[in-house]
Amino acid sequence: MKKLLILSFILTLMLGAALPSVMAQSADDLNALAALYPEDTPLFISLRTDQEFLDNLDSAINKIASELDAGAAVPTDSLAAALDMLAFTTAGTDFATGIRPWLGDTASLGIINLQDVIIDPSLDDPGVMFAIAVNDRQQAADFIRQALEVGGSLEDFTIRTSPDGIRFNPVDENDGYITVTDDAILLTSQSAEKILRNGIEVSLADNDAFADTMAALPADGYGLTMYFDTQAFLAPSIAMASEELPGGILTGFLQASSEASGPFALGLTQLGGSDLTFDVVQTVGDTSAFEEFGFPSALDLPPIDPAFAANVPANAEFVAHGTGLGPSVTAGFDTVRAFGNLLREVFTELQASGEIPPEADFLTRVNFGSTIIGFTNLSFAGLTGLSLQDDVLAWMTEDFVMFGDIIPDDSNTTVVDFEAAVAIRATDPEAALAVVDGLANASEELEFPATRTTINGAEAVILTNPLGLLLPDEAPVEVFDILGEDIVVAANESVFAIGQQDSLDFVLNPVEGESLLANDDFNEAVDFALPDANMLLYLSPQPML
Repeated sequence: MKKLLILSFILTLMLGAALPSVMAQSADDLNALAALYPEDTPLFISLRTDQEFLDNLDSAINKIASELDAGAAVPTDSLAAALDMLAFTTAGTDFATGIRPWLGDTASLGIINLQDVIIDPSLDDPGVMFAIAVNDRQQAADFIRQALEVGGSLEDFTIRTSPDGIRFNPVDENDGYITVTDDAILLTSQSAEKILRNGIEVSLADNDAFADTMAALPADGYGLTMYFDTQAFLAPSIAMASEELPGGILTGFLQASSEASGPFALGLTQLGGSDLTFDVVQTVGDTSAFEEFGFPSALDLPPIDPAFAANVPANAEFVAHGTGLGPSVTAGFDTVRAFGNLLREVFTELQASGEIPPEADFLTRVNFGSTIIGFTNLSFAGLTGLSLQDDVLAWMTEDFVMFGDIIPDDSNTTVVDFEAAVAIRATDPEAALAVVDGLANASEELEFPATRTTINGAEAVILTNPLGLLLPDEAPVEVFDILGEDIVVAANESVFAIGQQDSLDFVLNPVEGESLLANDDFNEAVDFALPDANMLLYLSPQPML
């Protein structure tokens, strides 16, 4: 097995597997080798190995190296030279002569037997199969033979030729198997080999969940993709946990959670010629059982309005732009209530089985989630005279944006300040103004240092150092410097905002040409966003560098 992994690693290095290229293959072409893997393969990774990929990768590496500081530790040789060196030390030939003629366009790595290892960690073989597409079976087999000979391992294998392929069977089964077919080189561990020998009735390529998940990746092509079957990974753990857990409620909840989680996919590509892009797809499974426990279903939120970014200054370093803050918080409250009810039912089962004493009977009668949320609502209403649900969250249905800046010292080594703000579209301006007034009333009731004022025509209340007052006296002075800021709550006819005054000055009086909409980097990122997205995350390290 060790020799198999070493050979796989050497081949992976030669293929330049870790990076996507400018020109990408469609997901179907990239995942063609999925036809060689069993239907229930839980983890599958594919990448390009064609010459265009390697040439583009070489160019990208050289470009990155040229832009780094002169003293940076970067390779001085090109990727082509590195591939030639690896090919020569592995098989005594250069890449173009000994590898490129037989090397196909893709390679894949699959973990076939992951579930058994989860159940029994003493097993050290999760069923690894590394497949490399080939154009010429005999040339590929000759390379493998030569590589084993150069490495001094040829005598550790017996070679068998049949119409189906050329097999390199290890003398010690722990060393793994190598098979060269008309389509691919297969490097398999012992357990994976046993599964393949029994035959594959249905392949991963014919798995509808796999096909649908990969089809959900939005780009036309990728340099690398990964597929992960969440349920296959969770099922063994849930089965083991079920044997230890008392009663059936918690077991049922874990099973429902697993069923609600569909397969996951990731794709790497480049868009616009220079932008490295990670696309992630998390599918949703059967949520019916999950919802029977009282947990909310996925929200159908409206898409973001890109124009709302006009409320953010152009130099913002991180931005989270979304919609439906009110419904999202409400769904969070529903989740807490459902979890509290779940705990109550679990405690009831534990009491019935005698695992908690009778004096703890109150645990079966109290929904801790409802208690926490009820206390929160009553406290907010008592302090502000407003209903958190009806007077605040109810109108926060459209766009909101959170943004901030990290301000380092002159050496860029220490954070000396942090500025942030949240702006929420005021779909009901009167209600938004009422929240500002309610918070001001609450501050006065609590004798909390606060000042009513107006900022750029907006009604506002300035809360004096609210976070600093919560810090312990022994907190470092640097923490006080960062968190010891006044917080402003303000509203006008357009937005409701919370944050530090420097940030809110722009939110309450945005200047055309100075907002995030005038930032070329931001606009380029938005161009690559999915249509009708209800959340956009943006990070720009440039102001920090």
